[in-house]
Amino acid sequence: MRFVLSHSIYPPTCLASAVSAYRDFCSVTLCESTGGASCIDIAPALPEYDELRTAREFLNYLLDISLEAHLGETGL
Repeated sequence: MRFVLSHSIYPPTCLASAVSAYRDFCSVTLCESTGGASCIDIAPALPEYDELRTAREFLNYLLDISLEAHLGETGL
């Protein structure tokens, strides 16, 4: 599944951390990265993993760590 992620919401460092954390569950391939966004493909690591569920779980994790990064920057 392909997604375009804005760097203002999903910092590239958070994306790299999420890819590392989920390496046993899915593969994430960078299709393209511009100054403001990254295009990624997410594929389950095993055929028995549901593609949509795996993508949603990865994106939820990525959103969580991105939020933590943003809140840490503002001191909240």
